Amino acid sequence: MAISQAPSRGRPRDPRIDTAVTQAAIEVFRERGYPDASLIEIARRAKVGTPALYRRWRSKSALALELIANAVLISVVDTGDIRRDLTAFVAYRIRTFDDPLYRHVLLALTTIAIISPEVAEGVRSVFHNAQRPMLERLERARNRGELAASVDCNLVLNLAVGAVAVPLMFTGEARSEADAEMIVTAVLDGLA
Repeated sequence: MAISQAPSRGRPRDPRIDTAVTQAAIEVFRERGYPDASLIEIARRAKVGTPALYRRWRSKSALALELIANAVLISVVDTGDIRRDLTAFVAYRIRTFDDPLYRHVLLALTTIAIISPEVAEGVRSVFHNAQRPMLERLERARNRGELAASVDCNLVLNLAVGAVAVPLMFTGEARSEADAEMIVTAVLDGLA
């Protein structure tokens, strides 16, 4: 993700280092969570020096945001059935939110974003990019008459994803994938 990486200067970056650091960071964040993870431990596991990390990511939060951004991206298939497509999207979000990497890292970053404008902008960018494909799918559904012309597509998406994210944030409990259809039915039928 371009926003989190430092500009490159000098010789070209070695993609093997990027891969090793990414894998090590995923392991460390999953094992220790965001607060207890360190760039020193990530560099040690990746078998690189910390300067190699700082040439690529200016901070632990920048590295974490890139990992999260890559984890939450999804291609949205337009089957012509908005219920099916939104249900698939919500089920994917449930799986993503249940992953310890996402759960521990993003929740910590969301909290840090309250006091750090840079992290706040990164979190906003990650969510904007992650939600955009489904928002565009909802807008196509509205334009084709699958949804009423008066439906606020942002609201539909926020309600559906919020039904997954809010319990995780406040109780620590993840939804089950089996809940995806129930959430979509409640949102779409409630708006109808």
